Amino acid sequence: MPPAPPPPTGLLKAAKDRWQAFWSSPSADKVDLNADLPRLVRWIQQSDEYDRAAKKVRGAHLVRGSMGQPVANPLIGYLATLDVQLARAETEFGMTPAARQRLDIGLADDPGGRKPEGDKIDELRARRAARRGAAG
Repeated sequence: MPPAPPPPTGLLKAAKDRWQAFWSSPSADKVDLNADLPRLVRWIQQSDEYDRAAKKVRGAHLVRGSMGQPVANPLIGYLATLDVQLARAETEFGMTPAARQRLDIGLADDPGGRKPEGDKIDELRARRAARRGAAG
């Protein structure tokens, strides 16, 4: 695993912890620091921004509109936008079970992007067995 680069400055503790957790995960093995670090920095900054906005929304689901009427907090829409961006990055970098499985199978090992199904399964089983052996 590559060493974890320092997190961007100004992040909340939860985002710093998330950054460290990613770099401690098997998905970090697939990262090319030169190519991927800027995208990962954007991911963690968006993640931090999501945490900050969600805290404000939890405190005020409704706010006063321009005429004094109660309206949904506009940050709710911002959270939805951030959620889409975060989900995309989490998929790209193997932060979901399905994305991790795709990385584990290693489709990129074959220039055509395809392996016989039996080979994929055998490779996945071998990697899992190797991890279990290393862990215990």
